[in-house]
Order: sequence, then structure tokens, then C-alpha cells
Amino acid sequence: MTAVDSRPIIAYCASERSRAAIDWAAQEATRWMAPVIVVAALPSLWDWELAALQIDSDRVRAGIVRRLRGPWTQVLRDRGIRYQTRLLTGRPGPSVLELARDVDALCVVIAREGEGRLRELTGQGVGAYLHRYAKRPVMEIAA
Repeated sequence: MTAVDSRPIIAYCASERSRAAIDWAAQEATRWMAPVIVVAALPSLWDWELAALQIDSDRVRAGIVRRLRGPWTQVLRDRGIRYQTRLLTGRPGPSVLELARDVDALCVVIAREGEGRLRELTGQGVGAYLHRYAKRPVMEIAA
């Protein structure tokens, strides 16, 4: 990598705990003068699941977009880092990796998921998927 790299760093957001991952991405983006793509991913069946619960998925989606453009990316605006946001649809792990491949990302940054025993035993979750299938560095940051 060069001191000025145009390849982006992808920061995956799934919750408020993702701020630690975005802070880390901001530090690295400053170091490498790289842009950041902040993404959230909604599973394909998500609309159906919310509809079954009689929850307006458009409203929830708008809230996620608002957080992506607002508090989740505030640190990037404060530091003058070039960034963009994307709301992906599909399984989060494969969707994030497809984007990383398409933009030739330097790395993917995520917040460590819950410490649940079941998640640990089954090796499930976005972080486990990314570590298993990524062909580029995946940084999992403690919240």
C-alpha cells in the first residue's frame, strides 16, 4: 500500500456498537488517505419478516439510512475524511464481500458481535462469515 491509496476501507454497521469500528476505519483512512464506505445490510427477507410483525419496513429502513448519514458517520465528517454510505440488500456477509471485491477495498472493518455462547459455538454471524470467506483483511474491533 502506498501513503496515498484510493482503495476504500469498508466499515460495516449493524448497531450503535459499530462506532468503534468506524472510529478505527477513520484512523486508518487518515493514515492511508483512503476513502471509507460505511455500509449496513438488510437481509432479503427482512421486509417480509417486518410485515409479519406489522412493522413498516420503509420507516425502519429510513431510520437506518438516517443513522448512516448522521451519527454513524459523524467522526468521518469531523475529520474531513471522504466517505459514502450504502444500504445493501441481501445476506450481510456475502453482500459486504461482494462490495469489497467490486471496489477493491483495502480491508473490511466490523464491530465485534455479541459474545453469545450459541454464536461462539456455532461459528455463525457476519464476522465469522467474513473471516471465513474474505480474500482481504477483516478487522473485528471490540465495541
